[in-house]
Amino acid sequence: MLPNIQNIAQYANDQEFLQQAYFQIQKDTCRTGIELTEPFESEWTITNLIDYLKPTVNRLFECNSDKIFALFYTIDIPEKAIRAALNSNSPFGLSHEVTKLIIERELLKVLTKAYFRDQFK
Repeated sequence: MLPNIQNIAQYANDQEFLQQAYFQIQKDTCRTGIELTEPFESEWTITNLIDYLKPTVNRLFECNSDKIFALFYTIDIPEKAIRAALNSNSPFGLSHEVTKLIIERELLKVLTKAYFRDQFK
């Protein structure tokens, strides 16, 4: 079955896909001129990835919103999802919700590539 945002949770603990999502995050942040502070050196979980990326997202919102919106465009996060996160009253805060969106979208990209790679073997 083609992966989508609704069934992404089943991959939330898959070490291989989470690692690939991390590398995709590095690639896309670099393409938009965003420097990540340090290499990720923890167990591959969605929560750990959020904890790793969230300070960068928070800093981008505080200092340079143009780059965060360039990242949304590069990653291809739907405008509707961005609006929902921006209007969210999450107890975790805006940076957490946006970071989660970024990670989910990057993981979805990785899963979609894997799906089509396996389909055409």
